[in-house]
Amino acid sequence: MRLTKKIFAGFASAAIAASMMAAIPADAVRDGYTEIEPTAENVKLIGRTAYQNDALLIPWSAGGVEFTVEGSDSVRFHLKKGQQTRLAVMVNDKLAVKGYTSSSAKAPVVDVPLEEGVNKVKLIKLSESANSVLQLDSIEVQEGATVAPTPAKDLSIEFIGDSITCGYGVDGSTSESFNVKNENAAKTYAYIMADYLDADYSFVSVSGTGVKSGYATGDEPNENLLAPNYYDNLCFTWEWIDGANPGEQAWDFSNYQPDLIVVNLGTNDSSWTKGDSNKIAEFQRAYDKFLRHIREKNPNAEILCVLGMMGQDLCDAEDEVVNVVSSTLPDEHIHFLELPVQNTEEDGVAVDWHPSETTHRNIGGRLAEIVANEVGITEPDALEKGLYLSTKDDDVEFVDAEDEPEESESESESESQSESQADTSSDETSEGSKDDTSSKADSSSKAAASTADKAASASTTTNPGTGAIVALSGLALAGAAAVISKKRK
Repeated sequence: MRLTKKIFAGFASAAIAASMMAAIPADAVRDGYTEIEPTAENVKLIGRTAYQNDALLIPWSAGGVEFTVEGSDSVRFHLKKGQQTRLAVMVNDKLAVKGYTSSSAKAPVVDVPLEEGVNKVKLIKLSESANSVLQLDSIEVQEGATVAPTPAKDLSIEFIGDSITCGYGVDGSTSESFNVKNENAAKTYAYIMADYLDADYSFVSVSGTGVKSGYATGDEPNENLLAPNYYDNLCFTWEWIDGANPGEQAWDFSNYQPDLIVVNLGTNDSSWTKGDSNKIAEFQRAYDKFLRHIREKNPNAEILCVLGMMGQDLCDAEDEVVNVVSSTLPDEHIHFLELPVQNTEEDGVAVDWHPSETTHRNIGGRLAEIVANEVGITEPDALEKGLYLSTKDDDVEFVDAEDEPEESESESESESQSESQADTSSDETSEGSKDDTSSKADSSSKAAASTADKAASASTTTNPGTGAIVALSGLALAGAAAVISKKRK
């Protein structure tokens, strides 16, 4: 029996100091607008971020910035050129604009109208780090406007996962190939869970990744995509910026200490283990080591290990590891929960047979309910928000300021360019794509080594801490497990 013997914790919320309005330097004004830097003094940083050459690097899925602004009828985000990236901007918790950066733009601009009065603005990256790193150069508001970071929330969550957590192909269908335009982190179980619980969050997720083996098509493990290898870094990405790979930067864990960590790994490992007892034992040793490492880096977090949305082959193996780690540390704050396999007939399926939007909603809502019901949190009606109801047909193209935005670029050009990146991130693509991924990983690793000194010199930024503490007592998950788990013979 899973989790029925485990005890989860109530979350003791701490008071959060109100943020001060950021002073805007007068000499930054041009054409009636004032330019502010996307620093922690001006905006709340979402996810792991870093500064490089005066730009904020936002690599991970669902990463971004959030702030309030008063006294401006619009806000403009100035980006630096990079690989094509999908992103969205929310204004007062409603979708304002969503789309992708133009591959031909030298400095893409995202221009968003605001409502009268105080507006809460949130820019988030919808596509994953492997394909691109969003470079936010500056934010513009009207002269005289006041800007402030939104306060930290009472609960913070870190999600460690693979393509499922990235939202791989969730805005597409089985007739499509994966590309930047059909990946959407804001439609994942993880984002929905955090939204329901009104929690701050951070994603650490890469398509194709595993613990012992990334997605594999042969008998040997694919060690090019392993979560333990990049967990201590800023990110994992194929993109190089100014001669350096941002993924080579070390991450300072004091910047973000979550209250809850959700680990959803093992789906890609099962493509290698294939029921082989010796391989499963190797996977368990790797999972054991990584789980202890996560605990070392996050000493006060509640850890919930989950698996099952795309297959339950390694659920028993993970459950055994969690029990061993819990008893030997000892640590009562680590749990395992088996998730139901996606119901493709009733809920549909996304690109390469990945979970559909409906499946993500179901799992995200149930996971939120497990926590919320026990700790007395009332979930907001998150699914009524426009971001969940939008499709890739709503996307616009973000171009240079002097150009007019277009509804979409030519399908042949965009699909060709996006699909050239797809083979670096798919869990379920062909063997040929995976071979290409391996070669890219090797060349990226060698090139990164030659510029590691440059990458290390870039300073990381501090994400806001919540002050909320996970205190383990009394949250029994027996009933919740019955809701979300699928019994197996």
